[in-house]
Amino acid sequence: MKRTIPFLTMTTDWGLRDHYVGSFKGQVLTRSPHVNIIDLSHQIEQFDILHASFLIRNSFSNFPAGTVHFIGLDSNNTPKSSDQIASILAIKSMNHVFIGIDSGIFSLILENEPAEIYRLRINPADGRSGMSMRLTEMIGNIMNGHPLKEQGVMQESFHQSYLAKATFDPDGIRAVVLYIDEFGNAVVNVRQEEYNKVRRGREVMIHFRRAHYNINKISRTYEDAIVGEIVAFFNEDGYLEIALNRASAAGLLGIKVMESIRIEFYDKQTG
Repeated sequence: MKRTIPFLTMTTDWGLRDHYVGSFKGQVLTRSPHVNIIDLSHQIEQFDILHASFLIRNSFSNFPAGTVHFIGLDSNNTPKSSDQIASILAIKSMNHVFIGIDSGIFSLILENEPAEIYRLRINPADGRSGMSMRLTEMIGNIMNGHPLKEQGVMQESFHQSYLAKATFDPDGIRAVVLYIDEFGNAVVNVRQEEYNKVRRGREVMIHFRRAHYNINKISRTYEDAIVGEIVAFFNEDGYLEIALNRASAAGLLGIKVMESIRIEFYDKQTG
């Protein structure tokens, strides 16, 4: 029987200027030479679990079942144990495995999906270098087909993050900008099904810091707008997106990640 080639994706804030990414890959390949390693991104801003979780959540399902996804970044609010080293988890969910620090990022990626959670047996006393060697050894074991239970201790839950949670009331949604892509399009943490549930067929007004750029309709795509016009639509991942046809919406509006946006619904006025 032909053996399936395992896939390992990497998402880190390590950058590509230094040797860290290459060294990590080398350590994994030494232990599991048949692994196919895919770079999702190494350009995540340091500690930015919102950016990393957005990329992983919207891409992992495109990989074959059984793919392992390594997340190589910390978080400023990572809960530390008494030895000041955060837990490193391996989580099996939706036929994929996710490995990284318990910073709250798993709650942003997996949300309420069922998951098997294991805290990897990595000793903080080994120091950063020793921990890295131990981590790549465990990843190699997992890629070679060893069960997660051999690599760690099962636990019930992981740390929760509420950074990317929109809030809802009967007449609107309080949202934040989740991500700004290379084109300056701003992705908002509101999914289409959530939006439709609150809207209930009413008119809409999307408010920004600069009031004269409010949007009062949802388009099908950014191409529905004329060049230079601001447009709101639900993208292929199901998220509300603010764009400017042939230009940067973030630049024009001064939008930044985590900026608040208010979406209000109201009944159409009759004459």
